[in-house]
Amino acid sequence: PVGSNAVEVHIHHLRRKLGDRAIRNVRGVGWTFGDPDLALMHSIRRWLLTALLALLAVGAAAGGALTYASARHEVDKLFDEELRQVALSLRDHARLDTDRIERSAERQEQRLLVQIDDPRREQPYRSRDVAPLPRAGGEGFRDLDHAGARWRVYALPFEVQGLQVAQVGAP
Repeated sequence: PVGSNAVEVHIHHLRRKLGDRAIRNVRGVGWTFGDPDLALMHSIRRWLLTALLALLAVGAAAGGALTYASARHEVDKLFDEELRQVALSLRDHARLDTDRIERSAERQEQRLLVQIDDPRREQPYRSRDVAPLPRAGGEGFRDLDHAGARWRVYALPFEVQGLQVAQVGAP
């Protein structure tokens, strides 16, 4: 037969290996494994930490997306203004003599296309070797799918000629 303190001896050995708080004596019931108050505290801490980290991650992602959208909008406005300024600076030369303007060699760093529609010429003058842009109806910006690319175009009609400045945009 097992002695009266055999269970206490086994509990003592388990506590020595697992720690004093691993096995708890509940008066009138027996022993329980683990500290329920400690386990509850760890789960609340873990839950709060997880929720806080998830909230921070969502906030950082939302902030990043808003910053990206705002920066993209600002850059689009800057590029549009660049197109407009090029067109206005060319318009200030009064009537452009498209017979005397020579097309520069196609270069990688050349970002803009300048097209001058002149009724005296069969083909419009183009600063780059691409198919002519369709004629624009009036002044302003437009997006255009042309020659296998997406173009952002600013058109500025003046006197007899029409001027368009375009830049390849994002696909």
